[in-house]
Parts: sequence; C-alpha cells; structure tokens
Amino acid sequence: MPIFTENGVSVNFDTNYFQFEKCYEYRKISGHRVKEMDFGWLDKDNETLWLIELKGYINPDPTNRTFQETDLSQQNIIEAKIDELLLKSIHSVCMLDNNRSKTKNCIVSGFNSTSKIKLVHILNIKHEQIDYLNVMKDRLEREFEAYKAIFNVKSILIIDYETAKTVLNFIV
Repeated sequence: MPIFTENGVSVNFDTNYFQFEKCYEYRKISGHRVKEMDFGWLDKDNETLWLIELKGYINPDPTNRTFQETDLSQQNIIEAKIDELLLKSIHSVCMLDNNRSKTKNCIVSGFNSTSKIKLVHILNIKHEQIDYLNVMKDRLEREFEAYKAIFNVKSILIIDYETAKTVLNFIV
C-alpha cells in the first residue's frame, strides 16, 4: 500500500484514494476560492468514502521548529478554524455530488449514491486543549447540519493526531 505524507502526517491507503489538489478539474476551479480536503479514500469493504483534512502540521516531530501546534485558547482562533473546516467540508461534498465542473472525474471509482460519506478533520493542537475539539465538533456539526442532510454525510470528526493514530487505521 502506498504511504502519502501531507502537512507532515502520513496516511496509508490502498489504491482507492484521490486528492482533489492533484486533479485537473479541481485545479481549474481552485482559483475561484474553491477549497478541498486533503485526501479522499474509499473503504470499499464498508462502502464508505472518507474525506480527510490535516490541519496545522508541517512535520509532527516535536524537535522540529516548524511543527505548528494550534493554540485554541482564543475564541477568534477557534472561530477561524471552524470557518475554514466548514468551507472545506462544504466544497468537498459539493464536488463529490455535482458534476457541472467535472470534479466527479477526480473521485476514485466505486463511489456511488449508496456510499456513506464520513468527514474527519485532524488538528495539531496543544495536548492540554484537547477538550476544545468537542466544542468545535459540535459547532461544526450545527453549521454543517443542512449539508449533512442534503449530501447524506454520516459523520463528522474533529480529532487530534494522537487520537487519529489509535482510531483510524489509515493514519500512520
């Protein structure tokens, strides 16, 4: 299985993955402030498409000075992060569902109208601020509620890297 690294976090997928950023159809529209999540992976065994966003990582080695933990102690930082995650989530599920811009060409084969969609946002935060993630998840779910219903999104997660490594089998 190929291992990919994005923003310093490695993911391990079989051949059922895609990245909007590497797709010609996405790149054509990205200049119009269209955002995307970092990876899409189709778990064919469970008929689930995962959309994965990795935020705040350059290299998750604590000895690396460029390792960027997000400090969630200020409300304006939380608001900005939620707004960014919301926009990436909305745009990504729209590109999965609508083909007027031909972004469906970016998606791995096997994704269809019965596939479940799950969104996961993995944030690099200060360990002592992990409780903020539940508040952020609740707020993101409220903001995304209509889109969740329209696009039949099954779940949204906002978790930290250490938790992601233990609960998501594709995070290395």
